Amino acid sequence: MPNVREFSDEQRDIFEDAPLDGCILVSGPPGTGKTVIAFERAKIIAKKNIEVTVLMFNRVLKRYTENVAEHLGDLVSTNTMHTWFPDWWRKHEIQNNSLNFPLIKENKVYLNCPYDERESIKRLGGKWQKINPITNKKPGMWYVDKDKYDLSPNIYSSWCRSYEPLKIDEWKFDWEQMSDIYIELEDEQKIDWGHLIIDEGQDFEPDFYSFLYMVGRQLERGGITVLADENQRLEEDKHSSLDDIKQALRISEKNERQFLLTKNFRNTAPIAKLAGFFYVGLPTGIPELPDKIGVTPLLLQNINLETQVDYICNVLKLRGAVEVGVIIDDESDRIFFYEHLKNCLTGYHIQTYTGRDYRLSESLIFDKQGVVSVLNRKSCKGLEFDIVFVPQLQKMKVDDSNLTTFKMNMYVICSRARSELVFMCDRGEMDSPEVLNHFPSKSTQLIEYRELV
Repeated sequence: MPNVREFSDEQRDIFEDAPLDGCILVSGPPGTGKTVIAFERAKIIAKKNIEVTVLMFNRVLKRYTENVAEHLGDLVSTNTMHTWFPDWWRKHEIQNNSLNFPLIKENKVYLNCPYDERESIKRLGGKWQKINPITNKKPGMWYVDKDKYDLSPNIYSSWCRSYEPLKIDEWKFDWEQMSDIYIELEDEQKIDWGHLIIDEGQDFEPDFYSFLYMVGRQLERGGITVLADENQRLEEDKHSSLDDIKQALRISEKNERQFLLTKNFRNTAPIAKLAGFFYVGLPTGIPELPDKIGVTPLLLQNINLETQVDYICNVLKLRGAVEVGVIIDDESDRIFFYEHLKNCLTGYHIQTYTGRDYRLSESLIFDKQGVVSVLNRKSCKGLEFDIVFVPQLQKMKVDDSNLTTFKMNMYVICSRARSELVFMCDRGEMDSPEVLNHFPSKSTQLIEYRELV
């Protein structure tokens, strides 16, 4: 993280002029320092004895920024929205009548016991089942045998209520109904969140922002800062445009609460030019070309899976320790590269993450040389590495009816690389993988096409 003396004029304007209360929107392309601004604002606001929570969409980005938050004191924390929001809502103790407890199945009585009360329920005969009987997924749920429960049902009464947020489905909250409930609360029931700073804000839905605005107006502090780039959304059906955010936060006509960053601090000029090829033209814009020189991005053609692994290993064995990202679109390939690189690159720390095991995020290491992170493309948002390898390019999904999503994915992937960017493509039985139809031609000189001899 740079210090204030190293800020660009744009960053300094935000640092010095952006109001510390109410709602603020900071937009900017990749590498322009949005996350830097997020934590500088967190530091300033925390100095006023206000609690600050920096929210991200995914666990990998949360882990990436935790080391920064740790140096800013007890009033600054990072979290994901899907962890923070349920925790904040539960504190209001608004009973969710759509989740009825106890839940009785096959002589088991399932109870809504929170993790921090596990020792209490174990003393009363509680047992843990790894698979949740409601969702049929992890994490599981506590239960007691029905015979034991029937003997003394009153001792389990505190776990027969649910204060969970209302949901439409597993991943979508019922923002409208919760708004109606919240409005009816007495002032003394309402819990102030202090100031929320939302990074990669384009990945949250407009109704989320409408809910936050409604709540924030009723709190003593209730501040909201959003940092976003709608050109970096990875999901077509779950996102907000800049206009969506402005309208939800009621700042469309308030220029003093909108800021734009344009200077690219991350990439070399050749990498930035290639990323710009995939720019789809949404309002955030592309950053100014950086002055930093570097090598032209490389695309290795007709290189099979095993040779791709060998190439990565050979390149890294010849380098001093660097921070490396291996970004993949296919889960079986993610596992393959993780296992083979771990066996081959004994001088590097090899790490990976999958949403199927969220605990893996807790041990991830970032901003350290000699680390290789093997990640699905959906987990790479907001990260950066010295070298980025993109193997198995031919498996990148291309939908001719919606090329915007494909281009956005490539825009995000390209802009992760600080110094070097290498794509690898296995033709297999295809003479020309479809994905290459949407890459720049050789004549553009934006990318070097090469076949290994």
